[in-house]
Amino acid sequence: MGKDVKIESHIPDFNDLASEVEARATATIANGEYRCIFLNPIATVLADEPTPAFFRAVRQQQRRWFKQADHVFPRSLRRSVREYIADSGRMSRTDRFLHRARCWTGVLYQDGWLIQPDRWKEIELPCNSDMIAQARSASSLR
Repeated sequence: MGKDVKIESHIPDFNDLASEVEARATATIANGEYRCIFLNPIATVLADEPTPAFFRAVRQQQRRWFKQADHVFPRSLRRSVREYIADSGRMSRTDRFLHRARCWTGVLYQDGWLIQPDRWKEIELPCNSDMIAQARSASSLR
């Protein structure tokens, strides 16, 4: 499959943002064709590896969604996402996090495992120039 990044666009269902993202995640992971999957209400980003190009596409699709959501949700609501995605305490903390992520920031999976947003930088592969420099260093040590 190579290092290509595939982006699929979607029309969000503003009455149920999270369920559509969850359904796409389940189907895409089950398909097993891609190791890295990012989903938000308007996009799915797919790649074999967590390359800088993959993460550029992820950030681009996050910005697209934020810009579109700005036109739909009032500023006061955006500042307090928990009010929009409120559950009156019925959801567990984990479920509440997942629901908010599916509706707002997006979710990232690698090899079928959910990656927490604070770990995204840890899994991003170094850019090609870094890989070339590392390979040169390794070969000069021989």
